[in-house]
Amino acid sequence: MEFWTQTTTRDFFGRKGMGRADSPEAFYRPIWEAAASKGDPISANTFRSQWIWEEDRKPYYMLWPSLIPMLTRVTLDIDSSLISLPMRALLIRFPVGDQNPLTWQQGGQRHYVRSALMTGAEVLESEGVTLWMDVGETAEQYGADFPIQTYRNFRLKEGVIIEDEFEALPETPDSLRGIVLPRRLDQDVVRIAVGLCLLDTDASILSPDVLSKDQHKPITEAIVDRARRRGKVGWHVGKDIEVIPHMRRPHFGIRWTGKGRTVPKLRPIKGSIVHREVVERLPTGREDVAKE
Repeated sequence: MEFWTQTTTRDFFGRKGMGRADSPEAFYRPIWEAAASKGDPISANTFRSQWIWEEDRKPYYMLWPSLIPMLTRVTLDIDSSLISLPMRALLIRFPVGDQNPLTWQQGGQRHYVRSALMTGAEVLESEGVTLWMDVGETAEQYGADFPIQTYRNFRLKEGVIIEDEFEALPETPDSLRGIVLPRRLDQDVVRIAVGLCLLDTDASILSPDVLSKDQHKPITEAIVDRARRRGKVGWHVGKDIEVIPHMRRPHFGIRWTGKGRTVPKLRPIKGSIVHREVVERLPTGREDVAKE
């Protein structure tokens, strides 16, 4: 299965023979500082987010189709201050083609949410999360084919309940120009991003992305290291759920774990299971997680 990635500013200029040899800091710092000095915080934050993501070797989650509707149905009735990003910057990659349910029609054309670069307070000195979503829009009107990102800020702050934030997400003037992401999909992407921040690291849900030649081998540290050296710093999310176990009406729920049950984790609730003998062989969780 193919998954979208995201073209950065440095990628675009690198294809034109400009800036590719520079380090992420050498390329981004001047344009980041210039945008900030001109009072253009959106561009400045875009450059800063891409800079950190590239500096951290472009980590990504490839979100398999079965998990997308499951994550968008989760009720997140918890304090947003309990959410933390898995890493400083993380790209959520959605499937290419009709298996991607994050789709809509506008102007007689079908569009998809392709990817979302997620950064947090450590990168942008904000009180929450910023999502830079690629919906296939490019700057053709400026004579260039680099992508225009649809951005969304989401607060992570003590006393702010996540579920209440979905209705409070404001519209921005820029979001109503060009390719317009429908509000329901805007909320779905935010819900997915928050859900991934809460997702338990159960091996049946989250597995490393490895080189093609190693995909049918048992995952070992050596195989993962080999993939990292080739630039694959990523994970499959929900790949095994596509085939095993086969679950009817699967969904996720918040489970309180850790010492004193103070750490919320998002876990699959396997309601009606067809291949029960397969499920019985799956890992049941980490030893440091409190029993439910």
